Amino acid sequence: MTIRVLQNEDRPRKNFPSVAINSKLKRLTLNKIGFNLLYLKHGNESEFIQILVDDEKSKVFWIRLCNPEEVGAKKMDRPSPGTRSVNISMLLSELHFKFEKTERFDLMWDDEIKAGRIDLEITKEVEN
Repeated sequence: MTIRVLQNEDRPRKNFPSVAINSKLKRLTLNKIGFNLLYLKHGNESEFIQILVDDEKSKVFWIRLCNPEEVGAKKMDRPSPGTRSVNISMLLSELHFKFEKTERFDLMWDDEIKAGRIDLEITKEVEN
C-alpha cells in the first residue's frame, strides 16, 4: 500500500517555509510560514533582513532578520498580510543565476549560521 499526501498542484510549497524568486523584478518573497520561521528563530519581528553568501557554495545563500543598524540590512516590503518581499539585485548578480519565470525554493533553518538557508540546486520547484 502506498500512502501519499494530496496537495494543491498550483501551489505545491504553500504549507512549507519557502521563498519565491522573480529574477525579472529582482525580488525575493518569503511566504507567511517562511517569515514565521525566521521570526520565531530571531525572537522579535523585524522589517529588515541580511543576505549572506559563501564563496565556496555558489548556489546557496542565507537570509536572516536583523536590526536596521546592522551591516547589509535591507528593508522588506509587505506585499500581502504575513508575506515579505525584498530587492535581491545584488544577490542575483553575485550568484550569476537567472530564471525564466518565478521559481520557488524551500527555506530551511541552519542552526550553525542562525539563518534561513536556500539551496538553488536541491530545492528548485517549478511554478505553474
